[in-house]
This record gives sequence, C-alpha cells and structure tokens, in this order.
Amino acid sequence: MKRFQAHTEHEKKESFNDLPSEEEMNKYKDFGKLTHNYERMTKPLYKRPIYRYRKGFLMILLILIVLYLILEFG
Repeated sequence: MKRFQAHTEHEKKESFNDLPSEEEMNKYKDFGKLTHNYERMTKPLYKRPIYRYRKGFLMILLILIVLYLILEFG
C-alpha cells in the first residue's frame, strides 16, 4: 500500500503572489489578539521572582539540601 497519494482531481490553489481580497484581510486584522500575543511573548514568565514565593522557595531549598546530604554522605 502506498504511503502517500497525489490528489490531482482537486483544483489548484491560488498563487501565493495574488493579493487576498479585502474581506479576507479584514478577517485577520485582529489587533487585540496581536497585542495580547506580543505582550505574552515579551513579558517574563513570572512577574515576581521565585524567591519571593516564600513557601515555594523553601520547598525547593529543602529538596536541594536533602539531595546534597544524600549525595555527600550516602
């Protein structure tokens, strides 16, 4: 059985050089979504550094100390 098949009966797509119509361009003009994606990609993942989360920082520190003790004396 062939892994890939060529579908020749379908109409060919428009050329990439053709400009889309005004309706199609307006459909993708969503500047709110654009600015949201830009803000999400340029801001740091966490607004506060990890050491500001007292419980999380203490848990990570405790795990690291226990691993160090196990590796050093175990």
